Amino acid sequence: KITLNYLAADSTHIQLIADAQSRDIIDWQVVMVDTDQSVWAFTAFVMGFQGKGAVDNVYEADVTFQVTGTVTPPA
Repeated sequence: KITLNYLAADSTHIQLIADAQSRDIIDWQVVMVDTDQSVWAFTAFVMGFQGKGAVDNVYEADVTFQVTGTVTPPA
């Protein structure tokens, strides 16, 4: 599960909602914010997309993934 700052007009967030509805298995990458920008790669489908109320005018959403294959950690 990840938590993100939700922007209703953001094309990536719109696609995440569509992916949650379709449950299609997709190749994903999570790019970390460390100095090396480490990348975790995995295959998964989006199990859920749950929006949260605003705190200080920032909306959040929890996105839950179901991993369906091997997770490849950073080298």
